[in-house]
Amino acid sequence: MTLARCRRDRGLTTRQAASWLGMSAASLNRSENARRRFEPVEVGAALAAYRATGAVRAQVSALADGPQAGGWWETTNMSPSHELAVRLVERDARSVVEFSTTEIPLVAQVPLYTRALCWNRPVDTHAALTRAARRREVLLEPTQPQRTLILDEAVLRRPVGGPTAMAQQLRHLLALVHGRPITVRVIPFKEGGYRSPGNCAVYRITDKPTVVHLWSGTASGLLDDPSHTEDIEKSVDDLLSIAATPAESAGLLARFAADHERTAGLYP
Repeated sequence: MTLARCRRDRGLTTRQAASWLGMSAASLNRSENARRRFEPVEVGAALAAYRATGAVRAQVSALADGPQAGGWWETTNMSPSHELAVRLVERDARSVVEFSTTEIPLVAQVPLYTRALCWNRPVDTHAALTRAARRREVLLEPTQPQRTLILDEAVLRRPVGGPTAMAQQLRHLLALVHGRPITVRVIPFKEGGYRSPGNCAVYRITDKPTVVHLWSGTASGLLDDPSHTEDIEKSVDDLLSIAATPAESAGLLARFAADHERTAGLYP
């Protein structure tokens, strides 16, 4: 079967692949031997995990009636398989550049901030906190890609959860910048308007096509066709060209954190 061949080409045993895909080795064995049907989301997760080529992706997608060759989209909340595929892509990446339009990226959120984001949304708070905790785990791995977070100044000034929560969140960002391979780049108000690609993450992988993750509150998609990813990469590069330098951005983080602390009455 094509997916089994992709798994072997990637150098994964059935047990290893099953662990990555969130299923049992027995289920994966049955699916590879045509004794169990691969669900569409499982096909998409496997294609992402095995880094299948465009031609193979098209062949498997046509057979499974699952994700299309140009990408893999899901609406509403991300399924566990889709979320796992994002994590596997990130594991292969040498660098990640992420832009979030209205909030601190999930990987860098503190629980108080995550909880505050849920209060006026139809979201299960416990599920959101669990997902954020899983996302933060990547920062504990001994090998992780160089990560750049691009944030608009408005994201840092908006007092999500109140000034105390926001001060804690910005101090956490500063700690990450000083302790891990993470860079924060702030787009200051003085730059005026700019073209936004929306929430996105660009994963650059050695000897592999770049993968782009796009998401909103109602949809999430993985793209690896250069005809789809190049324009997004250009938009992200344009954002970096107007963003403050890493040192200037760290200074802005510290300044805005102090502003929130003063508002909260923590400091005179």
